[in-house]
Amino acid sequence: MLITLANLRATRRQHGLEGGHPPSGNCRGNKSDSAGSSQLRLAARPGPRLAFIRQYVELRAKRILDIGCGLGMYVSQFRQFSDDVYGVDIDPDKIARAGEWLPNLRVAPAEELPFADDSFDVILLNEVIEHVDDDRRAISEAHRVVAPGGHIVVYAPNRLYPFETHGFFFGGKYHGPCNLPILANWVPDFVRNYFAPHVRIYTQGDVTRLFGAVAHLSWLR
Repeated sequence: MLITLANLRATRRQHGLEGGHPPSGNCRGNKSDSAGSSQLRLAARPGPRLAFIRQYVELRAKRILDIGCGLGMYVSQFRQFSDDVYGVDIDPDKIARAGEWLPNLRVAPAEELPFADDSFDVILLNEVIEHVDDDRRAISEAHRVVAPGGHIVVYAPNRLYPFETHGFFFGGKYHGPCNLPILANWVPDFVRNYFAPHVRIYTQGDVTRLFGAVAHLSWLR
């Protein structure tokens, strides 16, 4: 699912998002609820998602941050529209590799962004919040550093998409990444969490509660 948060207010500190948001599974490490949403499982490469984002969010000459930037695919693509593009990731090896050809990359977790308040116009969390230690704190930090009137764009797993693509645990071993050959995300929590304890998954209501009262949510199909 893709969520864009528009018209962010300067009153963010009145609605702090402190503490952890209970995950749908155990924590993992530091990434319209219509069943089978096509937006949920677009290819990992930037092209399709970037084109979709551009339908709703202006990128030209904007201050942009990619949280969980990995090897910098989106940072590279965003630089087509702006020179003021930054990326953070917790993996120092990936940052080092990406830093060989991209500027403005830093090693940092999503929960502790090394930027001042109101630093960016556009923030991307592309399949990040399901993997962080504290998704609520990650959203709080994104909200802190986005400027009033800016956008936070989030891609996250849709609970009503029928397959779990992050892989699964079975027989004491991890298998994947791959699609679970069952309707893994439609089963009760205790069943899904047994097979996929390493990644959260969200309903529209979950994400609305995650963001709380800090901003207006626009759900883009």
